[in-house]
Amino acid sequence: MSQITFREMYRDVFQTLRGVAETSRREPDAVRSGDERSDANAVRISLSDAAKAVQSKDEAENEVSSADEARMQALYDKKNRARERLIELKKELKLVRKIWQYQPKELTKQLVRLAKALKEVLDQYKSAQKELGAMLKDMPAGNGMAAGAAAPAVAMPAIPATRGAEAPEDEPDPEETDPAVKAEMERDADAAVSAAEAEEAGASAGGETRIEQETPEASTETQHYERARLDDTPYAWELRSDIDFVRSAKGMMTKLKDAFGDVQRWAIGFDQDGKDDRKLYELTGKVLNKLEKELVKYEGDLQRAMPPSIWVMRPVTA
Repeated sequence: MSQITFREMYRDVFQTLRGVAETSRREPDAVRSGDERSDANAVRISLSDAAKAVQSKDEAENEVSSADEARMQALYDKKNRARERLIELKKELKLVRKIWQYQPKELTKQLVRLAKALKEVLDQYKSAQKELGAMLKDMPAGNGMAAGAAAPAVAMPAIPATRGAEAPEDEPDPEETDPAVKAEMERDADAAVSAAEAEEAGASAGGETRIEQETPEASTETQHYERARLDDTPYAWELRSDIDFVRSAKGMMTKLKDAFGDVQRWAIGFDQDGKDDRKLYELTGKVLNKLEKELVKYEGDLQRAMPPSIWVMRPVTA
């Protein structure tokens, strides 16, 4: 072989060896780059999953909060309807006293009907008050030294004024009363008397419903404390309006008993004091006395549930 041929052969071999060396040097870098890209993708996927989990949790909490707010609004509306119905019953009482003022027996039946209607209003209000009170009891005070959780944005119903002098009402005119309405009121009164008689005949002593105040569980998270008044909470605010409602209902109860007292005096003058009439009057007295005791008891339960007007230091949980 010539010298040129050997030189070319050595050059080809050298280039081949150098190419193999460079290839082996680049492969670990390629492997490392692929691993780094895989780790970065894994981190991005983990962050994305975490973000989705947090978003799902927030959405679930918002759905629960919206459901609670909707339920609270429904309970406020139910209590407000009871207040409006109570105002209507007061107007009806004025009307029936004018329509049947010279008919003691029929007026007595109307008083029984109104007492039954007042009992239904009271039961409606009590059911809403019990459930709403349980929802409001855990809400924090509104003027504590530390920032508390915000109360749900629920539209509070208008509460009619019950203390002091009541707003003047239009006096009902018996002459403008529709005969059909009058006949319906008489039928309702007869039905109310019959129901009262049946209830009196088959009445049995049952357990009385009491408002039970739950004892809050002790919290172990006491890193920080806040100063707050026990009676400055949504629960206490609502209790005040509940007590006002009961006092308004007691005011109507007083008017019912006054009307019944007039009936008993008129019965003698109108010669409607026979044996059957006395049974009706006795039944009416029992119905009114039973409702009056229930109102007094309910007012006492609400007053006992009212937190005291004192400042306390309480733990703030994270």
